[in-house]
Amino acid sequence: MRLIVLLVMSLLLVCSRKNGQNGQRTEEQLTVEVITVTSQRFTEEAIYFGRLEPMETANLICYSGGRVEKINFREGQKVKNGASLASIDGSRAYNMLETARSQLDIARSTLEQLKKHHSRGNASQLSIDQQNLTLLNANNQFLDAQKNYRGAFAITPLSGIVTTRFIEQYQELAANTPTFVVSRLDSLKVKFGITESDIYHVEPGSEVILTIPMVQNKSWYGKIMVLARAADQQNRLFSAEAYFDNKNNELKPGTSGRIQLALTTFDSAIVIPTEAIVMEGVQYTVMTVDSGGIVRKKYIETGPQTDHSTMVKKGLNPGERLITAGFQFVREGMAVKINNSGESQ
Repeated sequence: MRLIVLLVMSLLLVCSRKNGQNGQRTEEQLTVEVITVTSQRFTEEAIYFGRLEPMETANLICYSGGRVEKINFREGQKVKNGASLASIDGSRAYNMLETARSQLDIARSTLEQLKKHHSRGNASQLSIDQQNLTLLNANNQFLDAQKNYRGAFAITPLSGIVTTRFIEQYQELAANTPTFVVSRLDSLKVKFGITESDIYHVEPGSEVILTIPMVQNKSWYGKIMVLARAADQQNRLFSAEAYFDNKNNELKPGTSGRIQLALTTFDSAIVIPTEAIVMEGVQYTVMTVDSGGIVRKKYIETGPQTDHSTMVKKGLNPGERLITAGFQFVREGMAVKINNSGESQ
């Protein structure tokens, strides 16, 4: 009998301890972090994507073909306008140019002589017309020879950097073979299309911010310098070009970039961290803490947003305390403790 009594007392003692522990747990309050909601200046942004391109590019071509005798510049080297990057049967191209130049000079001189004879009555108008045609043909041949000469010596029409080389020394080239690409890289541009809803907030000279996904914590500022007056008939986008300074060569052509475009600025708006917003069905909600430390759920109407912030149109007022950490674990009416370190926005 005494053994039974001892067992019963032991069970009662264990149960009382568990109840005490459970009571302590229910008295514990969850700690959350909050910010005080304030009105602030907010700028609505639009995000677009594009590829960095050189401001100017020259594609050099050897029109006459021939053997690559010499290469004067290689990829990555700076060149000036008029520089010869290579020689491809250069002597042949030079001789053809000089021959065409001589024929042009002869045609001009002959025409002048005929005009003098015609004024004296010693030459017919028909002979002058025929010589004009000869001069026109000689001029066209000279222009072709100039074109072949520039191609044979790979003469660049702009100052920049050799970005691509297609030829090797002693290589035999067919006619119309590409030889080099020279690009201006001191400034780069990004082409992108702007939607109809955003175009009315943009004009030539509007500032944009460029970020590169592979480059962390770095931004470049530029301006829209080209903006179409009409939308493309197929995609209904307004083509635009933003220019960016690149004198330090940080930006690389061919890289994909993210364009951040400012649209509308609100002088006094309620802005909260986007991560604090929870979607319930088709409604957006946030959790706040009232003056008594009790959690209150708020249904809000959202507006424009940036990468990390969202403007609230309705449902939240300045001065309210918004839960930014721990909102996933609270519910309406729950008492919570506030971590004061996060109470200022």
